[in-house]
Amino acid sequence: MVKANQTMKNTTSRDDNTQDGNELNTIAMPSQIEILRKAHEQKKKDMQDTTLKKLLDKYGGEQHLQVPVQMKETLQSQFQSQA
Repeated sequence: MVKANQTMKNTTSRDDNTQDGNELNTIAMPSQIEILRKAHEQKKKDMQDTTLKKLLDKYGGEQHLQVPVQMKETLQSQFQSQA
């Protein structure tokens, strides 16, 4: 299952890079695909962080993103009792 997920990520990454004009072959250059996939994931994460920071700067509300410890423990205990 892990191998299938990795193959699917690599195929998706290859398709994304092909649309950008880079011709890649997953069989001939698996390392290159992996490097590009990691770079894409990092770029995506950076973009999400930047967007979140801009929204928080503009609208505020950062305190709502942090869950109090007591609430976190209560939610965990409720989840465990349901499982």
